Amino acid sequence: MSFLLIDSHAHLTDKAFASVLPEVLDHAAFAGIDRIVTVAESPDDAQQAQSLARHDDLLLPTAGVHPHRADSWSDETAARLESLACGGHFVAIGETGLDHHYSFSTRENQRRAFREQVRLAKTVGLPLVIHCREAYDELAAILEAEMPLSAGGVIHCFSGAGEEARRFLELGFHLGIGGMATFRKAGELRRVVAETIPLDRLLVETDSPYLAPEPLRGRRNEPAYVVHVADAVARAKAIELAAVAAQTRRNALALFRLGAEIPPATIAYRLRNSLYLNVTNRCTNDCVFCARTRECGLWNYDLRLEREPSSAEVLTAIGDRPESYDEVVFCGYGEPTMRLSVVLRVGRWLKTKGVRRIRLNTNGHGNAIHDRSIVGELAAVVDAVSVSLNAATSEDYARLCRPSAPQFGLDEVCRFIREAKPAIAEVTASAVAYPGVDVEACRTLAEETLGVRFRCRPHHSPC
Repeated sequence: MSFLLIDSHAHLTDKAFASVLPEVLDHAAFAGIDRIVTVAESPDDAQQAQSLARHDDLLLPTAGVHPHRADSWSDETAARLESLACGGHFVAIGETGLDHHYSFSTRENQRRAFREQVRLAKTVGLPLVIHCREAYDELAAILEAEMPLSAGGVIHCFSGAGEEARRFLELGFHLGIGGMATFRKAGELRRVVAETIPLDRLLVETDSPYLAPEPLRGRRNEPAYVVHVADAVARAKAIELAAVAAQTRRNALALFRLGAEIPPATIAYRLRNSLYLNVTNRCTNDCVFCARTRECGLWNYDLRLEREPSSAEVLTAIGDRPESYDEVVFCGYGEPTMRLSVVLRVGRWLKTKGVRRIRLNTNGHGNAIHDRSIVGELAAVVDAVSVSLNAATSEDYARLCRPSAPQFGLDEVCRFIREAKPAIAEVTASAVAYPGVDVEACRTLAEETLGVRFRCRPHHSPC
């Protein structure tokens, strides 16, 4: 893939995705979808979106009450939504707004719910995700009365006229363009996109599972299809699709405060003929011999991550010919199984590309991190596991590796190795040649007690 996109609006908690979500997310990542803003329509929906995002950081949850559900708004609803917004990892308040086309909720209740959610967004400092249908003037008037809105927001699935677009742009909002821009009879919307909406204030979205773009109308929409929307924008503005993808992604990164771009060489770097994938700097240990807290560099590579890369960012950094390497290694100055969804998704993609050997470098804490066995899942995508042992007794492990929680002790590492041994073709325990590390005792534990290979690693070795 040559560029990345962000789907700024999708309803992945919808029942249309209940049985197919893992496949839909793989499809999105493999198509270059970097992140998906998973929009909530109620507090229950927000909690479900939050739960999905905990298990897959491709997803970015919002918290809000849709205007169709505004009749359910109450002081209790408001308090619950505020509690969620203050306590969860949400990127926006919404979907909120006004809808004068349907009458699923009274207009008065819509206005009340919308105003209170605008004020909540101001309180918690999050942007707004706004729905509007046949109510642009009233919506703008409410927003003007509530200014300033320092975090801004997006008018999603915008389909208004140029004058309406200019009014929201003057208020500091982004405009989200969805599948309607691809429809044959949407010439006026494409004209507004071309002439009125500057590229640096535009987002692309699918509104999945609704509004599938041409040429997929009539099918269930999904995030991978946002490329058709970006292409429609590019055609309307007479610019390259890659330019639309790059700018709309930058817009979304900034609006939802997702962090800066990561240089591809920080994510994927080559040593000899192996490709190493740096997926996290977070770790379950704080080893005395690890340079992570002082520097994150190796040879000419700067491996410090200001934020963690998405699956699609990793795939883009890998390039088009991963099969040309002797092996691909999940590593980093951290514990890769903390990014399990990324390891598994990228691993599946690598398998489809015919990569000969996939290796995981780990502390052996993956089962404890996820509070379940992940060995079977790993076995489906990795051919080899290298586990950092570094001590032969619990006391030495605590002194040298300094685990961040009691469950990350040496006993857990040994349990992981024993479970991995029959499931994964090659399991190796390793120890760093560092003063205080009893390498021979580690060798004995690995080879004679655990029955796996042993490797002594030079200090600062990445593998």
